[in-house]
Amino acid sequence: MASLLDLDDQTCYTWRESEPEIFWAHQWKEIASLLLKDSASSPTGRGTKGETMSTEQEQWAAQIREVSTVFRMALLLSEDHAIRHRPAASEWSAVEVVGHMIDKMQIWARRVERILVEERPVLPGYDQDALVRDHDYLHADPDVLLEQLRQACERFATLVERIPISALQREGVHEEFGLMTLRQCIEAPLESASAHLEQLRAAQTLV
Repeated sequence: MASLLDLDDQTCYTWRESEPEIFWAHQWKEIASLLLKDSASSPTGRGTKGETMSTEQEQWAAQIREVSTVFRMALLLSEDHAIRHRPAASEWSAVEVVGHMIDKMQIWARRVERILVEERPVLPGYDQDALVRDHDYLHADPDVLLEQLRQACERFATLVERIPISALQREGVHEEFGLMTLRQCIEAPLESASAHLEQLRAAQTLV
C-alpha cells in the first residue's frame, strides 16, 4: 500500500497502511459526497449545469468491464501447469499477469479517487514486480483471481460512470509521468490492457 500514499502526511500514512479498507471506505464517502453535491446543484439532478455522463465515459466503462471478460476467456484454466509457467526467471506467468491486472485496476481507480477529492495530489509510482511477488499470485487460485479482477473492473467502471464531466480535467502529479488529468488516469490502464493480454497468451503457450 505504501506506493499509493501521500508520504508527506504521516498521520494519513499510518491510517492507510494499518487499516487500508477503512481508509478507502472513508475516501469513497468523500467522493460520494462530492458527486451528490454536483447532482444536487443541478435542477435536473444530473450533475453540475445539467451534465450527464458522456458517451466517452460510457465507452471507458464498457472497456473496463470487458477487460475481466477477455482475460477470463484467454486464461487456460484447464492447464494449471501452463498458466503458472514463467517463460524466464524475470517474466510473469499467465496467472501472475492476471494478478497484475487486479493491482493495476485497483491502483488507477484509487488515483482517480484521489484526484476527485484532492487538489493536484502526488501519485507515487509502485514496484509492479514486488506487488505481484508479495501477493504470491503464482500460487493463487485462478478462479479467485478472475473474480477479484471482475470486481476491481466493476468498481472502476462504476466510478468512471459517476464522474462529473467537468471533473475530467482535474489533475494529479504522477511520480514518473508528471502532470496527468483524470481523463488520462482512466485511459492509461486501458491502453496497456492489450499488451498484457498478449503477455498472458504468450506465457502460457511457451511451456
